[in-house]
Amino acid sequence: MSSNSDEIALLERVLLRLACADTDEQLQNAVSKFLAPVLLKIVSSDEAVRLKVMEVLTHINKRLKTRPLIQIPVQDILAQYQNTDSSFAMNFAIIYITMGFPRLSPELKAQLTPQLLVALKGKPEVHQDKILALIVPLLGDIKLPEGSTARKEVQELLAQDSVKLQLISFLQDVLLFPYGITQDSEVPAELQSKDFASLIGLFPKESFEDHLNPLDRVNSLSTTLQKILQQLLTHPHIARRGFFIRNLCSVPREESVERR
Repeated sequence: MSSNSDEIALLERVLLRLACADTDEQLQNAVSKFLAPVLLKIVSSDEAVRLKVMEVLTHINKRLKTRPLIQIPVQDILAQYQNTDSSFAMNFAIIYITMGFPRLSPELKAQLTPQLLVALKGKPEVHQDKILALIVPLLGDIKLPEGSTARKEVQELLAQDSVKLQLISFLQDVLLFPYGITQDSEVPAELQSKDFASLIGLFPKESFEDHLNPLDRVNSLSTTLQKILQQLLTHPHIARRGFFIRNLCSVPREESVERR
């Protein structure tokens, strides 16, 4: 039996294992064990293997859609995302990163946020926007001890002008985003369509903390972003925008919404 036949047979067994997972616990165990290894095979040179991988992933996607509490192995998939040169593999990895990250506990989200920030380097802009949409609400919760590897990696990343400019641009768009807008609303004049698509998921009503009403949640996030922007606005090409941003930051969110 050829190696490709072996891989197809293995994928068939994975598919059977998933199909036989009747309970959430069984499905959780199967997804945690098999999803990341299956994703590695998406770059196989054999078309039959790739088609079988797609069959497995389609089954997983259908099951995950109706089970929002099932955890996805985001950390393992993130490692693949950072270590592959295949744009095809990156595109699949980012799907499961964006699907799985919101399902994580607050502690795991805070733990993975620095890694996601580092993952911005060298990635397509559309991927960077997806990652930033995941981590921007958590930037104020990052804990990077002095001398830690994670702190050094983040500092080195933010020292790169291209990454810093991308982050600043995204944070500015968040601060400009009108509160109360929905996916069905028209794209605001101050935002491009792609920016609107990236930002619309930042303020879903179901994500608001119980002890904060929606406007307080937005104000809390805006305060965090203002502090981050003030630290980033040392870039010579961005300094000229500082006056505008400082004025924007000084306007309470409710007042800025009313002006629109």
